[in-house]
Amino acid sequence: MSKIKNLDTISVRGERNVSEGILTLDGQLALRGFDFNNRAPLQSVLFSPYALDTTTGEVVISDFTPGEQLRFPAGATHFNMRSAFVNLDFATGLSDVTYSNVISLPIDLTLATQTLTPTGVPIGAGTQLYLILIEFFQEVNGVSYSLKNGAFNVLNVLDVV
Repeated sequence: MSKIKNLDTISVRGERNVSEGILTLDGQLALRGFDFNNRAPLQSVLFSPYALDTTTGEVVISDFTPGEQLRFPAGATHFNMRSAFVNLDFATGLSDVTYSNVISLPIDLTLATQTLTPTGVPIGAGTQLYLILIEFFQEVNGVSYSLKNGAFNVLNVLDVV
């Protein structure tokens, strides 16, 4: 955020802010691809191309085979994926978010296209952010247990508009 604040070319030094810096292309590029977990960057966990529709927030991962295109922790048997479409006004702090369905799948060699579609377009004005979450589980006797070692769970900013 400090980098983005420094891209504010309107405000005087000492009064620069993120709400102005994020309006620049460089400000948006600084946030695009940001990984909230530095131990699990998206590119080191998901090895499959995806398509993002910035109008709807839909994320499509075509011809996805989890057992071959995911790096997962030892003991993981399943994973969840979910996306979010956020509208955030950095000046006012007002935001709205819509979430996609949660896709819960076994880590196996099943080939399928996976689609994460948010429930709608978030309301309000501001910067649009598109995020993806990937988290891992171990299923034992029909019960899923979250694997929270932090080395593999992903939260990534796919794009900023």
